[in-house]
Amino acid sequence: MNEKKISGIICHVQDCEYHTKDNSCVAGSIKVGSCVSCSGTDAQCDTYKAK
Repeated sequence: MNEKKISGIICHVQDCEYHTKDNSCVAGSIKVGSCVSCSGTDAQCDTYKAK
């Protein structure tokens, strides 16, 4: 796993492989996609990977 935090990204998804204790993301890069089952203003992180 890339340990470099992505500047400006705040993540509260604690069960993601790339989540850090200070709510940062260390994925290296992220892909944001649409969320069909969410409300019209929501998006999902397609980079999410379960721990």
